Amino acid sequence: NLNWLFTGEGTMFIDNAAISKIPIYDIKASAGFGRNGDFEHPPVKGFFELDTTLLEKYKGRVRVVEVEGDSMSPTFLHGQYVVFVENLIQSDGIYIINKNGSILIKRIQFKPAENKMIIISDNPNYEKEIVDTKDFNGYILVIGKVFFKVSGC
Repeated sequence: NLNWLFTGEGTMFIDNAAISKIPIYDIKASAGFGRNGDFEHPPVKGFFELDTTLLEKYKGRVRVVEVEGDSMSPTFLHGQYVVFVENLIQSDGIYIINKNGSILIKRIQFKPAENKMIIISDNPNYEKEIVDTKDFNGYILVIGKVFFKVSGC
């Protein structure tokens, strides 16, 4: 039970009714300079079984992708998988984005009063990028918010 594991609440084990098969997209989210990908109709390479009580309100929008590259290290490492919720934009956090056709995993800081969005790599060897949100014109699309990493996919 991931809820028990993360919070200590609930029971250690769950029944199969609370487990859902979450699609693992055959697209890698680049933690680097970019990886071409299509989130319109992404191929599915398998499924990850997840205790959905933790993300129940996002049912049907929870997805898994593999991280490729080192720009988000030490938070996310090359080859790890992350769970994200499609079409979810909340506050600052880590997101899967489509930047001019490249699928990326990046930390995003929103500055709505300044019409700016800052795209940040956790690895200090990479520069942050400041984007004017008035000039998006399809250049950047926020695909979804990352919640946590998983292993064993």
